[in-house]
Amino acid sequence: MAIIGLAALLAGCSGGGSATPAATADAPVAATPGATATPRATPTPFPTVTPRAPSTPTVAPTTTRAPTPTPAAIALSEVYQNSGLGYSVRYPAGWTVSESGPVTTITHPVRTNVVVTGQRTPSLTLDQHVTQSLKTFADGVGSAGVKDFREVGRVSLSNPARVQVTAKATRENVPITETLVFAVNQGVGLVVVGTVRDSLSDVHQPVLEQILSSLQLVAPVATAADDYGNTAALSQAIDAGGSIRGAIERAGDLDVFKFQGKAGTAYRITAMVGTLADSALLLRGPGADCLLTVNDDASGGLGSQIRWKVAVDGTYYVTMLSAVGAGTGSYTLALATTTEAPTDDYGNAACSATAITVGTPVKGSVEETADSDWFSFRGETGITYTATVSLGTLADSLLQVWATGGTSPAVTNDDFGNTLASQVEFTIGTTATYYLQVTQGDDRSSGTYTLTLTAKQSDRTAPVVATATPRPAPSVPSATPAPTATPRP
Repeated sequence: MAIIGLAALLAGCSGGGSATPAATADAPVAATPGATATPRATPTPFPTVTPRAPSTPTVAPTTTRAPTPTPAAIALSEVYQNSGLGYSVRYPAGWTVSESGPVTTITHPVRTNVVVTGQRTPSLTLDQHVTQSLKTFADGVGSAGVKDFREVGRVSLSNPARVQVTAKATRENVPITETLVFAVNQGVGLVVVGTVRDSLSDVHQPVLEQILSSLQLVAPVATAADDYGNTAALSQAIDAGGSIRGAIERAGDLDVFKFQGKAGTAYRITAMVGTLADSALLLRGPGADCLLTVNDDASGGLGSQIRWKVAVDGTYYVTMLSAVGAGTGSYTLALATTTEAPTDDYGNAACSATAITVGTPVKGSVEETADSDWFSFRGETGITYTATVSLGTLADSLLQVWATGGTSPAVTNDDFGNTLASQVEFTIGTTATYYLQVTQGDDRSSGTYTLTLTAKQSDRTAPVVATATPRPAPSVPSATPAPTATPRP
């Protein structure tokens, strides 16, 4: 699926002038002949009473203030072309372009943006592409951080053939408008998404639509061959006991593999680097949406290894990628069953969180800097909870509270009480499932810790946490998010 996010500057609107009232409106009176009519000449001040004339200056400045000349100033002077996926799009100078695999983002400083995504899917029709893509948006996975997505308009366009959909949504609780353009080009499904905050739509939406209208399709050019698909839909099956040779052919390339996991069985997934300098592995399942664990460097080397015990039967997906800055090159991926201990003690996302109970300490370990341990608990309305991370061999911790429905942590603490440990205190606003996320706090630590959750009757000094659904952990190993302010007053 392809997505494009972008926004622009300024639209014009013209204002009309108001008609000046005719002085002849009093003509019948003035027309009265005779000497007696002379006194009536006093109405001559009437025309002078043209305080009506102000009607011209009053209306004109307000409506004409709309930036009529501006559209010419926002010329789409830059061109981005992706030969591999077969499209080009124009955008204004000053916007930044970033690429990550098949996703290109063109961004304005105020976060109005256009995101273009492309995926090779043979025999895909435009109708199928629209239906499948819109489902991912409605399910909340089409755009990062976007929720409450609802379609409000749709139109079919030609030259090139495409469907344009207008939708309303929120991002970080801010109302936004998304304009989505869907096109299919010789087996490549393209999605172009323009996003603008509603508060800026009068200014940015016209330019955004100008950018989306500039989409041109050309025949996709074969780039460096890709040996394995970049998505779960295009994944390559691998069986336990087997191995596959592959290569990361270009920056942003992902190779996705799948296997059938059996409940209670532990699996070992190993990436051995060849000409690839450094690898990273991600494991999701069951299904493609739940991140279980990640691994960058295994046993002190630059290869990667994940050992994980499967909880339920299902299809599990392994993503092989180049670690940051490692470039391209060959590797060998092997899958086997094992009796060895898991490489990660707890899941890396809300969907793989481990349930904990109040008053029962949990021992855990951050196995590497990219690791993130998630725990869940049932929060009761009006109860104040205190979550504490006590350090073992872990040098520095970061603790975050997530609630159902949110796109960012409700409460965060890095260092507590002049230590490098963490503690948060918060009161539950709505009974629901809540999540605690433990990571390292200095971008380099790994080691053990103990997490404890306690509860007491409502403490009005503690911040109230309403429902907030946690977003999945990052899909690729990344630096720990910057700590936010300590939640205590």
